[in-house]
This record gives sequence, C-alpha cells and structure tokens, in this order.
Amino acid sequence: MSSKRYTPEFRAEAIRQVTERGYPVSEVARRLGVSSNSMYKWLKGVSKTPRLVAQEDLRAENARLKSELKRVEEERDILNLNPKLNQRPCSSIKLGLTESRNRRQEMTQKITLLTIESLAKLATVHQPPFLSLYQPTNRRHPENRQDPIRFGNLVKELEASLQQKYPDAETRLLMEPFEALAHDRDFWTHTLDGLAVLGGPSLFQVFQMQRPVAELAVVADSFHTKPLRRFLQTVDRYQVLGLSLRKIQLFEGDRNVLDEIELEPGVPRTMIEALGDELTDPHSTVASHGGTGQSSTPMHHGHGGKKDEVQIDMERFCRAIDRAVLKHHSRPSGLPLILATLPEHHHLFRQVSHNPFLMAEGLTINPDALPINELRERAWQVVELQYKARLAALADGFAVAKSKGLGSDDLAEVAQAAVTGRIATLLIEADRQIAGRLDGSTGQVEGADLGDPQVDDQLDDLGELVVKMGGQVMVIPADQMPVRTGLAATYRY
Repeated sequence: MSSKRYTPEFRAEAIRQVTERGYPVSEVARRLGVSSNSMYKWLKGVSKTPRLVAQEDLRAENARLKSELKRVEEERDILNLNPKLNQRPCSSIKLGLTESRNRRQEMTQKITLLTIESLAKLATVHQPPFLSLYQPTNRRHPENRQDPIRFGNLVKELEASLQQKYPDAETRLLMEPFEALAHDRDFWTHTLDGLAVLGGPSLFQVFQMQRPVAELAVVADSFHTKPLRRFLQTVDRYQVLGLSLRKIQLFEGDRNVLDEIELEPGVPRTMIEALGDELTDPHSTVASHGGTGQSSTPMHHGHGGKKDEVQIDMERFCRAIDRAVLKHHSRPSGLPLILATLPEHHHLFRQVSHNPFLMAEGLTINPDALPINELRERAWQVVELQYKARLAALADGFAVAKSKGLGSDDLAEVAQAAVTGRIATLLIEADRQIAGRLDGSTGQVEGADLGDPQVDDQLDDLGELVVKMGGQVMVIPADQMPVRTGLAATYRY
C-alpha cells in the first residue's frame, strides 16, 4: 500500500499507538489494515524524537545524580565535623546513607489518591497515636521553596506534642517518615495546593489536594480528617470530559482550579484505541466529523469516507467512552460530569449515554482550543446554578426538619443522636473547630485544649462517627451554613 492513501492525522495516530501506548507494530498494522512496512517507514520518519527524549532523560538523570552526590557530600561533611558520629565504621555510614535514600524514594511512592474508599480506610486504623499534619502548598517556583520549611516547622510541633506523652525512642520512630518527606526534594517540586500527611505506628499516608488547607499539626486518639472530607464532600466539585476523535481528556476541579487527571487504564484515549477491529473505515473516519479543530465541516480522506460508516463509528465510539468513563470515573467519584466537545458531537453522545452524572448543559467547544483557566471559568458557569440550588435545598431541609423536632444544631444533642445512628445528614461548617473529646460509644462531649495529645476537633470526630453509622456528612462554607453553631443535623426519625 502507498502511504499517500493515508492522511497525516491517521499516520500520526498510528505512530502514537506504538511510541506512546506501547502496542507492537504488527498489532497496530493488523488492527488498522496497513502493512508492517508502511508502519516501519512512518516510524523511521520520527526516529529522532525518541533519541531526543532519551537525551533529555539522560540529562535529567545526570542532574539528579549530581544533586544526590552533593547531598551525600554534605552529609559526609556533617559526619566529619562530629567526632562521635565519626567513630562509626565507614561501612555503617554508607549503609545509613543508602537506607536514608531508599526511605526518601519510598516517600514519593506513598502519595495516596484521595477517594471515599481511602478515607474510609483511615477509620479502620486503631493503634494510637494518630499524627495529622496539614498545610497549604504552592505549585510553582519560587513560591514552593518555602513549603518544606513550613512543613519542617509543623513537624516540630508534632514532635513537641508527642514528647508530652511518649518516650524519646518511640517519638523518633514516629517522626522518621515525616522527616524523610521533609528532605524529599523531588516531592516538593511537584506539589499542588494543599497537603495532608497522616501517620502512626502502622500507617503513613500523603494526600495532595487541589485546594489550600489551613495549617494544622495535631496528635490525638484519631486522625483529623475533616479537611479531607471537605475536599470530598463539598458540592462544588465536578469533572469535564473533553471529547474529540483525536484525544479523550478528563479534568477535575472546582470553582477555583481545574486540572487534567490521568485516565484509568480501562478508558480509551483515542477513537482507534476505543474501537480497534470494530473501526469500519480507519482510512477516513479518524479525519472526519470536523477533527480536532474549530470547524464542524466533515473532512473525508482516503478510499472510504462513506457518511453512514462514519456515523456508525462515531456512535460506537461514544458508547465506548460513555461506558468506560461511567465505570472508572463517574461512579467512583460521584461528581457531576460536563461534556466539552464540538456541537455536532453533543447530540449523539447524549443520545447513547447512560451516565446519570452527565449534566444536561455542556460546553460546545473543543477543550484543546482553550487555556485551562478559561475552560475552568466556562465549566463553573455550568456548575454554579446547580451548586447554589443544592446548598439552598440543604438549608431548607434542615429548617423544616428542625421545626418538626427532627433536627438540631446543638453539639451535645447531635452527638447523642450520632451514637444511635439517628443522623441522616450532618452539615459541618468549613474551617470551624471545636476542641475537645467525643466518646464514640456514649456520645458524651467534653471541651479541652487542642494542644493536648489526646484532644481532637469534636466536629471532626462527630463527622467520622456519622459516616460510620451510615449517615451523610457535608462540609459547607460558613456563609452558606443555616446556623452559626458549626453544625446542623437532620435526623432519620
């Protein structure tokens, strides 16, 4: 076959299947109906690109090794200046440095995806003490240079609180992973807007969030999880599905920020990947339906390009994407989904979609054509009306329930109701803390100083108890709360 029969877009997609997705040349050739010789010719034309990538990787690796060598030399100099440390055999010093590096590398692998499931697992940990550290972080240089310094100061607060009750040896063991994270340079160059680090004798987890959190360092008899719940339970979060024949993208954010997120392995990235052998005409379909540009005029290429075949492929494509996104993203997150695609694709996608999270209003644009901040602004305009309506419904629902004796904003009353499983919905004021102790078995509450290692935020403990008993917890901005006590509970009975 002559390569002239294939469009540049088709050839580029075929190359990406090999170079980016990792499929064998023979498999891609068979699936797309082209010869292996053609595939190898196309790949030869871009053979410089992998070499350039390899060279960049090599330079990055050299820079990393130089940085690591400098750090080791600094640690060596510290050892030389301390006669007591220098009494250790050289082999022991090298072993200690190796173990330290290994621990730091492990820290970069301990970033946990924040989901309802990962939050629920925290409640299954029962061995105290529970260390909770929160801080805002910065995405960009030079602002992020201060983040590890602030983290180090919060770690010192945790250590001071631990030393009030626990011996030095146990304190050092508990603080070791925190201190290792503080020295993980790679971690601190890839932060988002907020950071949560939770640790204890049997667990150490790091969560990165798309929104800032207030600084907090507390040791208690349970993890402080309200900031994590607020992130998961706020009603302004949403996802955007960017749909084109060239690429599938998924974004997640809120009113202030929007980031592209990694698609789960079960979600196709392209039309060719979605349909494979079912693609009726790979020579023309991928370059039809307006492509990725702004024009909506079909561009048919090659010997195929029949309108009905293109339509069949497009319908199959939409069904495949809809099923995969629902299974791997919409159901696990529970977030509303905004469709962002060219106008001609909206009707067909909605016609075949079975995703209950898909919003009625979408964005009739190609997401690739917009800066991400503009995409966020347009998406929030779609979500905002639903967001405000939901907050108003929550406030009205509480007012009606309270008037019937089926609701309360009193901490002591709500705690008693939580123990017996009466709470259907609990609204908690964001950024509000009520220091003290809550007995999860009796519902008794007691005020105390948050600096005490056995004292936590009672609102946090209450929210955890309600979730454990099958209730719903939502964290609400202060100006949207129906009351000023920090909490509002609606009872089942």
